[in-house]
Amino acid sequence: MRFLIAEADELEQKGIEWLISTNQIPHQEILRANTPQKVEQVLRQEKVELLIINLDLFNEFEWLRIKNLLKYMDGTIIIHSAHQTFRTAREALEVNAKGLFIQPISPNEWSASVRKIVRHANLSDKQTKSNAVTQDSNMYRWLFDYHFEMSEVRELLERGKSKDPKFVSVIEIDSTTNLKMGRSRVLQIIQEELQEYSPYVIPTEEWIVLIFNVKALHHDARLTDFESIFIRLLRLLKEQYDISITVGLGNEYTDIYKLRDSYVEAKTSIKRKFYYGINQVFRYGHPFALHTIDPILTPEEQEKLVYFLTHQDRQGIKEYLFDLFLIEYNDLDQFPHPDFIRIKLTSVMANIRRFMLRNEDLLSLEKQYQLMFNDILNGEELSVIVQKLVYFCYSLFSNLNQSEEAIYSKVTQGLIEYIEDHYFEKVSLHRLADQVGKNKYYLSHLFKRETGQSMSEYIQKVRIENAKHLIETTEKSMQEIGYLVGYEDQSYFSRMFKKWNSMSPNAYKNNIIKK
Repeated sequence: MRFLIAEADELEQKGIEWLISTNQIPHQEILRANTPQKVEQVLRQEKVELLIINLDLFNEFEWLRIKNLLKYMDGTIIIHSAHQTFRTAREALEVNAKGLFIQPISPNEWSASVRKIVRHANLSDKQTKSNAVTQDSNMYRWLFDYHFEMSEVRELLERGKSKDPKFVSVIEIDSTTNLKMGRSRVLQIIQEELQEYSPYVIPTEEWIVLIFNVKALHHDARLTDFESIFIRLLRLLKEQYDISITVGLGNEYTDIYKLRDSYVEAKTSIKRKFYYGINQVFRYGHPFALHTIDPILTPEEQEKLVYFLTHQDRQGIKEYLFDLFLIEYNDLDQFPHPDFIRIKLTSVMANIRRFMLRNEDLLSLEKQYQLMFNDILNGEELSVIVQKLVYFCYSLFSNLNQSEEAIYSKVTQGLIEYIEDHYFEKVSLHRLADQVGKNKYYLSHLFKRETGQSMSEYIQKVRIENAKHLIETTEKSMQEIGYLVGYEDQSYFSRMFKKWNSMSPNAYKNNIIKK
């Protein structure tokens, strides 16, 4: 496009020309005119496709002559003036100006508006192609709720022949920010803050993709290193808007068709946030490799988990989960793939589910369980997910304690705790009475009244439940399991097991194998 800057002040002319060049507004030639006569001459002799004209350059008669010429002009008109009056607005309307700017002009606002005006002017010049482009643009808006001009891609490809280095970054908005502010508002703020760097912005459902021309960083830009630019952006968004984002940076390429590589690199680098957290900038050049792991809990890991749950061991469950998931990584940054970590977390949740089903008082926490499961599937930061899981286990323990305290007296609760800690020993009524300092006949009556079972029955129940757990989670023999839960006589163990489960220990084991 051929531009004409009609402005009396030479510094003003140079400033406008500088804005056009540094903001990569497409043009072939920029003409200048600083008098009414020169403006008229250029308009009569040259084909001007974009006229940037200051009304204050003309008196009333001179403007009338120029206005008559503009009626026959095919190009686009932008009006400047220092006077914010009704007359200025009327004159702009009469010449069908596409933009009106009152001085002093904001460079960022002017550049963004003129860029858009030029883009639309280019589209109208190529009507056949425009129909297809408009259709593509509408399709993009219908899919992603964002009006993206597909002509920007064409423009980028056309300018790609310049061999200027370009690279791709991807921005991921954290879920809390998305819910609080909405994706469109966050996108608008990001565009405003990065406007001086002239990125091509392509929002998708998952990311905001930005394509940068490295040469677009002019010497007056606040920062010239892209990692520093995004670090500043992160800090600004957090401090001024309470917005959290994560940024991945690809490598620079001079070949426009290598942008796909840069995009893949940016997406790969942003996966680091699962381990390092949000509100960070990740560059692809840093060492980072993902590997596979067995996502299912081993029998030993499962046994430990059930033990800590059954004994409501807060410190134990915390150390167990931290050791299992929040490990130190080596210098080569070898990370388990996040998908496998999530599967392993769901394996933990499956064991917690079985624990909840064995304790009816925990079924009231079903909603919290579902929320925790959702955090595991969609959470953005591993350390936060694990911390939430620890607190969820704490809430299970607290709920159990509250339920037991409400049902049982302190004496009965003390008996229950002692039995559950010593079930594998020879536990007699006399020993229990000595433990709590009460008469054994009184204890027997109180326990039966509050639990509905005799102490002997309760001891057998606890032993058999622990035997079932060992059968489910270990390869130990039935004789060894019987001994571990307090039965020295194997035949007596089998009789008690069958009494409580309607099948022998071996039959119970076979059922598990079949499943």
